[in-house]
Amino acid sequence: MKYDPQMASLFTFGLACLLQAHGQKLDYIKGFHHSPLQLLEDMKQTCWTPECLEAVSAWKQALTVLPNVAAHIILSSVNQSVDPCRDFYEFSCGGWVRNNPVLPTEPHRNQFDAVTEKLDQQLREILEEEEDPNELEPVNAARLMYKTCMDTVKIEDEGLSPLVALIDQYGGWPMAQDSWKEERFHWQSVVASLTRHLGLTPVFSVYVYFDRINTSTTAIT
Repeated sequence: MKYDPQMASLFTFGLACLLQAHGQKLDYIKGFHHSPLQLLEDMKQTCWTPECLEAVSAWKQALTVLPNVAAHIILSSVNQSVDPCRDFYEFSCGGWVRNNPVLPTEPHRNQFDAVTEKLDQQLREILEEEEDPNELEPVNAARLMYKTCMDTVKIEDEGLSPLVALIDQYGGWPMAQDSWKEERFHWQSVVASLTRHLGLTPVFSVYVYFDRINTSTTAIT
């Protein structure tokens, strides 16, 4: 069978069109009573605040665009110059491999790595923004913590003093301090304090979760 570049292009284009058509026809599939678009329409009937309407409009637009995004990803991932009958892997993945080279510091690279890298970059940009009084308090707290951790000048100036103070606060370190007294140290109290104030579980894991017997309450596990 002779390789025809035009046929390969038509094949790729047809696959992309099928994906787009599939996304647009989800609402009409028999028995599919709770499609994303229908769910958004139902939300409109129960929430009429400006915030709800704006959220519904944004999600509806996103669901309409998703098939086009999928088609673009496929077209950019294939290598249409290769005969799929001779090297199907290169035909189907050659474009993605070319657009996503493996760095010398990475053993491999896949879609999950690319998405994680993009999300990390977006998160870094959010954390590097200035504190906003109109922003949620946890977001501003995360920005403050990020900037504190990135302030290498202050970290170098303070040296080990914050760590030493923290160790002293929780009973000291017998291997490095002569003032440590065994009779004054109660490991149960230290573990409880570390878990409560720092979220650390050095001996065993402790977390609060729904009670398996009575889900209306919580239990320490």
